[in-house]
Amino acid sequence: MSNQVRAVATSSLRLPPQLRLKIAPAAVTRSVLGHIAAQGINRYKKGPLTEAFRDYILDPTLPLPHSLRLYFWLYPHRPQVLIRDAAFTEIGRRAHFCFWLMKFFPLAFFVTWDEPMPTSFRLTHFNDHRNLPASAVEVVYLSTRPLLPSQWPEMPDDRSFILYGQEAVVALPTPRR
Repeated sequence: MSNQVRAVATSSLRLPPQLRLKIAPAAVTRSVLGHIAAQGINRYKKGPLTEAFRDYILDPTLPLPHSLRLYFWLYPHRPQVLIRDAAFTEIGRRAHFCFWLMKFFPLAFFVTWDEPMPTSFRLTHFNDHRNLPASAVEVVYLSTRPLLPSQWPEMPDDRSFILYGQEAVVALPTPRR
């Protein structure tokens, strides 16, 4: 998925409004969850949520747990972001949820669980593919417009706040000499 998007994003051609990607959505979902889950040493704690994550990642026949939603979007920026165990709240809405985030050129992935509905995020997600086996290939569409701000969602706006757990990481590229 990343290679397909990178090929188009680095081309000298103008980006179309949508990219058509032929991928294995369940394999991508497992990879993203596995990468973020691997952040930190000795952080695995047993419980209903982590057991469901672990089981889904390790068993390619299981569907994506219903409490999870995995959003993705075009991320044409250089800083890399990896966040585990954060909580998002919109002020005045009395609704909050936990999230994980992974951003690297050219894609960003935002994993939420127990997200209250209706959601205010108008992003593409993999939930329509939640029951596919890991090897099933499907066509998904990635919208290229509008571009989200480079620091969304990790930098809250005046209508929200975020609580971070340990080891949230932003990696900035070193200046070229």
